[in-house]
Amino acid sequence: MIADREFALLQEEVRKLRQRFENMLSRAGGRISGSLTFTGDLKPERSGTQYTGYLFIPLENVATSTNWDGDAKTTSDNGIIDLSVEFGLPGNIRAVAALFQIRDTTINIGVLLKRDSGSLNAIVVRTQVTNQFIDNSGIVPCDENGDIYFATAGNLDSVNILITGYFI
Repeated sequence: MIADREFALLQEEVRKLRQRFENMLSRAGGRISGSLTFTGDLKPERSGTQYTGYLFIPLENVATSTNWDGDAKTTSDNGIIDLSVEFGLPGNIRAVAALFQIRDTTINIGVLLKRDSGSLNAIVVRTQVTNQFIDNSGIVPCDENGDIYFATAGNLDSVNILITGYFI
């Protein structure tokens, strides 16, 4: 019986603390000033459904790689790009904002940046004119290690990848 009474008192204290926090937040206009540090996922709720959100980190200077700054690429280069090694990004990021540019003498060679070899969610670039740069940009989801996948159907004279930001 004592445990039940103590539990009830504890529940009442929690209710009071929650009410005080809600009052403080309401008086602040629903805003928190200063820093908010958290280690878990950001989970906004809309219409009763929770979504996992990620924080975008824009880069003041784009991230580049000496292996992806205009080098020729072939189908033997298809595979995982380790973003922490190649571009100096943190490990385990969720996605990158990327600018992807290619050039080749052959028309109709397709190239993709995507999460993994099986993913259909990708930035796609296809050579349309010989010896002209063609580019595309977008958000590329990362795999569980924070890496992306490069895939081409042919040989390319030049491939550039610039990372303008990332999601954590």
